Amino acid sequence: MAYRQIFLKDNDSAIKKEALASGTVKPGFLLERTSATADTVKAHAQSGRKTGPTLVALEDEIQGNGVADSYLTTTRVFFKALKPGDEVVLRAANGQNIAKGDLVASNGNGYVRKALKDSSDTLVEDSIVGVALEAKDMSDSSAADPDDLFLVEIA
Repeated sequence: MAYRQIFLKDNDSAIKKEALASGTVKPGFLLERTSATADTVKAHAQSGRKTGPTLVALEDEIQGNGVADSYLTTTRVFFKALKPGDEVVLRAANGQNIAKGDLVASNGNGYVRKALKDSSDTLVEDSIVGVALEAKDMSDSSAADPDDLFLVEIA
């Protein structure tokens, strides 16, 4: 499905936030705040771990940009801090085959991946971002795919 916006459904109208980009940020990326003096965010860089609230980059509709338009370093990034039950469109990492109902976690580069399980099918992740509300097969992808967006309910 081709999505035109990242944030689809929330529980009580979360407020849009903004900060400067530290590196390239795509709408649908998981974000984390940086330690810079200026208020900055970057692609979430810790695979499988959360570093505070779940932050997701939005499209820059004010400039007429859509979900395919990246934010460049030092430009203003619009994002929301999400709550359980919010429905958003995230980006699946290359090589992933995510089924509807799979739990997803940070891939460590702004993208999400299927949450890891051990050989007995026991979840080994310590920080789940959400559950996939639709399937996304990126298993044959080896480069940036314009159709890597899929619907997730935040956990």
